[in-house]
Amino acid sequence: MLKKIILLTMFSCLFLSSVYAKIPYDHSVASNVTVDFGIDAGLSLADRLAATEEKGDVLIVTYSLPKLKNAMGLLKERNITLVCHEQFISRARWIKNNYKNTTVYTMPELHAKVVLIAPDTVWIGSPNFGSSGWTESAVGMKDKRIYDYYYKRIMSMIKTKCNEIK
Repeated sequence: MLKKIILLTMFSCLFLSSVYAKIPYDHSVASNVTVDFGIDAGLSLADRLAATEEKGDVLIVTYSLPKLKNAMGLLKERNITLVCHEQFISRARWIKNNYKNTTVYTMPELHAKVVLIAPDTVWIGSPNFGSSGWTESAVGMKDKRIYDYYYKRIMSMIKTKCNEIK
């Protein structure tokens, strides 16, 4: 089942169109999967974080940090680990300096977009953490095994390839 969900994620991230549409998926694979496609994939990853009922720690992996104004309140309420491309180091420093409960890293070869919300929520897609206005796709999953899979790999990436902003 995990392989089917990961394949579904890869498919939805590759499939692009300028017309908003829900991507059909087989609920027998997993009833805890949400697939969105359209302008900002219906909601940005920041909006999805705001909408979740879970209040666990958050791990955000994003290429850029666009239009963060609406997302900034979220950073006050939670423990956040944020990883972005090193090109956006000035915004990353600003976040680190203004939100003390946020650990911030940069990475030179980063283009992934993932949001993990403890204990078991995973969003993977094309949108960065913030509103872009672009056509985007995203897959949300609520599964402890998938969460653990991505958490382990992202933490390994942080340890081996990222630079922490102090």
